[in-house]
Amino acid sequence: DGMAYNKMNVLHLNPSNDQAFAMELNSYPGLVKHSAYPPFQNHSLSITDLKDLIDYGRNRGIRVYPELDTPGHMRAICDYFDDEETGENYKKLCMRCPGNSWDKDQLDRFNGWGPFNPSQESNYDILTNMFRELRQIFQDEYVHVGGDEVPNGCYFDNPDNYVPREEFLSWAEENDLKTKLQVQKWHLNRVYKIAEDFGFKSLVWNDGEGYKVGMDQLFRSFEPTSSSSVEKNLTNLSILVDETSSGNMDETTPGRPLEVTKKLTLSDTQNTKPILQVWEPWGSDITNEWQPIMQQATKDGYPVILSSSWYLDLISYPAGGKKMDWTRFYQTDPRNFNGTDQQKDLVLGGEGAWWTEYIDSSGILSRSFPRLSAIAERLWSDYEKTKDLEPAYLRINKLRCLMIKRGIPAEPGSVPSSCDCEFDVGYKKPWEFKEDLPSSAVSSIRFWNSSGLVGNTVNFVMKFFRKN
Repeated sequence: DGMAYNKMNVLHLNPSNDQAFAMELNSYPGLVKHSAYPPFQNHSLSITDLKDLIDYGRNRGIRVYPELDTPGHMRAICDYFDDEETGENYKKLCMRCPGNSWDKDQLDRFNGWGPFNPSQESNYDILTNMFRELRQIFQDEYVHVGGDEVPNGCYFDNPDNYVPREEFLSWAEENDLKTKLQVQKWHLNRVYKIAEDFGFKSLVWNDGEGYKVGMDQLFRSFEPTSSSSVEKNLTNLSILVDETSSGNMDETTPGRPLEVTKKLTLSDTQNTKPILQVWEPWGSDITNEWQPIMQQATKDGYPVILSSSWYLDLISYPAGGKKMDWTRFYQTDPRNFNGTDQQKDLVLGGEGAWWTEYIDSSGILSRSFPRLSAIAERLWSDYEKTKDLEPAYLRINKLRCLMIKRGIPAEPGSVPSSCDCEFDVGYKKPWEFKEDLPSSAVSSIRFWNSSGLVGNTVNFVMKFFRKN
C-alpha cells in the first residue's frame, strides 16, 4: 500500500542470499527449513504467501519479480544440498574455499562455501528445477539472476580440494576459460538461457556483465553480451489492470483503474541483452560516482536501472534540520552522465534497495517512508523542473502526513515536521490481548520479506520501463 501511495510499480524480491534462503520450493521442500533463519516458519515466505503478495500487488498496479542469485551469494543453498542429515546429500554443487577476508564475519552459519560449481553439468539440473518453479509462482516476465560479488580464490587459485582441482582445471581448459570472470560469464550465459526457456527475461547486477569502477577508470572484464536491437517501444500510456488476470502488467482488459506504464519491449531473440542494475559504487554519500558505468553500459546497448545512490539501509545522520538523507536521494539524476539521447533512453528507472541485516518489521516502514517518496518523485519527475529542494520539503512532508493518516508510520521528512495527527502504534497492554501470547510472539510478527529475511532484500523499483 505504501508503494501504491507513492506510484512505485515494481517490487524486486530477493529471498536467496548467503545468509539464508527464505522461500518455499516444492521441488526442494527441505531447503527453506534448513536455510531460513530459525524458526523457519516465521522467517520465510510460503508459496501461498508469495501468491497472495503477487495478487495484492497486481491489484495495486505493482509487479513482483524474484531474484535467484548465482553464481555467488549461494552459501545457504550450498550447505543444504551438501548436508547428509537434513539436506539432499548432493555433493559439489558449489566450491568450498576461503573466499574473501570479510566473509566470516557475515557468514558464521555457512562460512566456507564458495560460488556455484559450473564444472559439474548435473548442477544445472538443480538450477533448472528452481527456475521452473519460479515460473510457476511468479507471473512477471522478468527474473533477476544476480551475478554480483563472486568471491575470489575459489576457482583457479582454490586451496580446497572439495571440487578436485584437476577436475575443475580440465573443465576450464575444455571451455577455454582462464579467469574467474570468464567462468562467471560462462555460467551467466547458461543461466540466461535457462531463464529464457521458462519465458523469463533477465536482469543482472553490473559486475555480472563485467562493469566495475576502478580507482581511476572503468574497466571491462570481458566483452558485453551480444544483442539484437532494442525495440524503441517506450511510449507512456495509462492502462487498466484486469482484476481477474494473473498475467503481466500489460493487460488492457477493463478492470481496476490503476495508472501504470507500458513495459519496455525488448526483442524476443535469444541474444537480447539483460537489463543491467547498477549498484556500484555504493555508499551513504554516493551521488554521481556510478556515471562511468552508466555511460559505458548504455553505449554498449544495455538497458539500465540505478540503485547505487539509493540504498535505504545506509543511514546517515542529518547535518541540520533540512539535510535528511532523502535530500541526497532526491538530487540524484540517473540520466546525468555523458551520453547521447539514445543512451539516456536506455535508463529505465531506479530502485530503492533494502538489505535487511539491521532492520526488521519493527522499523522497516518508518525507515522506508518518506525516503522512498523522494526517490519516487525524482524518477517520475523532470529533474530540471523539480531540482529545487525548498518546495520538495513541503511536498514530502504533506505526503508523509497523508501516509500517517493511512496507517503507514512514515518518519519526519525534516525538522521541524509535524502532522495534524500522530501515528497510532496500536499498542496493547499485555492484559488486553484476548489470547495468551506465544513464547515466540516477537518473532511471530512477520512483514513481507523483511524481518525473517535477514541478509536478504526487499527492493522497490520505480519507473521501471518508462521513458522520460
